[in-house]
Amino acid sequence: MMFIGLDFDNTIVDYNKLFFDLAKEDNLIKNQTILGKREIKKFLLNSDMHDKWQILQSKAYGKRMNCAILANGFKEFILFIRANKIPVSIVSHKTKYSNFTLDKKVNLREASIDWMKKNNFFSQFKFTKSDIFFENTREDKVKKIKELKFTHFIDDLEEVFNSKNWPLNTSRLLLNRYSSDKNSSIIHFKSWNDILINFKKNFLVA
Repeated sequence: MMFIGLDFDNTIVDYNKLFFDLAKEDNLIKNQTILGKREIKKFLLNSDMHDKWQILQSKAYGKRMNCAILANGFKEFILFIRANKIPVSIVSHKTKYSNFTLDKKVNLREASIDWMKKNNFFSQFKFTKSDIFFENTREDKVKKIKELKFTHFIDDLEEVFNSKNWPLNTSRLLLNRYSSDKNSSIIHFKSWNDILINFKKNFLVA
């Protein structure tokens, strides 16, 4: 039986516009054309502003997370999955609190749950709190994925899939339009729409 696992940040949640808005608010960039999270990170790190980048992350994943949006195409994917009665859970690498004094009191996990409520995860998308797992480290996340015995897991980070502890029976579906990883055991996708098309063609037995 198929059992799908999903990463959360930057897979289900699209932070690109939020990071741009935060960087503009803090006068870190002067661009009028919207830059994505990846471009903003590269610019700040190359400008020796590591602390500014970390503060932006703290804001985006904490008190400003309600401004992030649902990734394009995810709604169609999850409704298709629900219509076909395929079980699905979310496993996220997310500590309870930020490591930065700025948002030390903001519970990042509660912020994520509040975002899910705002975006209909517990109503239209039919998730329950027992479907959501937050792990303190990346390796704890991989351990949870192994424990839950997913048939497929969707993530935006190659580093997760390249863990030496990755479960052999869990297919790795990478959702990252920038990826250049050549690992033949990882299935690459550029968008949720591409994943949905692939599921419809290959993963469901009529």
